[in-house]
Amino acid sequence: MRSTDDISLPQLTAYISSQTHSSGEKSLKIAGFRDHQIRRANVDDRFRMDAGHLADLVKRDIASGIHRHSFAQQSERPLHWLLTNFDCDLFYVANKADLVSALTFTPEYLRNKATESGAVFDYSGWQVSLGRRFRSLKLWLVIRHYGVEGLRSHIRSHIELAREFSSWIEADDEYQLFQPTSLNLICFQHCEGNEKSKQILEKLNASGKLFLTHTILNDTYVIRFVLGAIRTEMRHIETAWQEIKKAARS
Repeated sequence: MRSTDDISLPQLTAYISSQTHSSGEKSLKIAGFRDHQIRRANVDDRFRMDAGHLADLVKRDIASGIHRHSFAQQSERPLHWLLTNFDCDLFYVANKADLVSALTFTPEYLRNKATESGAVFDYSGWQVSLGRRFRSLKLWLVIRHYGVEGLRSHIRSHIELAREFSSWIEADDEYQLFQPTSLNLICFQHCEGNEKSKQILEKLNASGKLFLTHTILNDTYVIRFVLGAIRTEMRHIETAWQEIKKAARS
């Protein structure tokens, strides 16, 4: 494995799945990756990355003489379940020096003893802009108010509500789950197919009583029901289910 100092952007390859969130691919394009540098691994029947296909893509690139380097980093968005509004991310890097050295420019007016001695963090080298907002205060206040146990309880209650909602769909003759529910996102469809599911979604959203989103998976129009708001209770999802049932009948 060569040092990152010897690797230029045109030599790098990024690996994502065909179902990776659009923000991931957008970030790669912003970073300078061209489309031919991005590999899209297949997914299994539950839309998880196919590790075997990923390994084949990597082996093929190595055989073609493409040099790879592993950057162990992760970005998490706490805005949904951790009650933090846009924009606030948690960003982890294995070696901050690689990031900072790529973005640090120190004209004379930015030089100071505190930064040079390491007494303070100069965040101008951690991002594109020179300054930054105090975004972390949002998340700090949420954790301070609810505590770790409070946030755990919040997430667990939504998972339980999602399971309950999923059980109603499974027991219904008109609707069916598209995929088993694992967390707080329920993907379902009407048994009559795509056009009926689309009509139902549009009717529900036009009512102003609830708002749902959709996606297309394997040419199937899928309705997405997400639990995330702090005040969501059983009575809310019961009302939502009644509206969903009513939309199908009408």
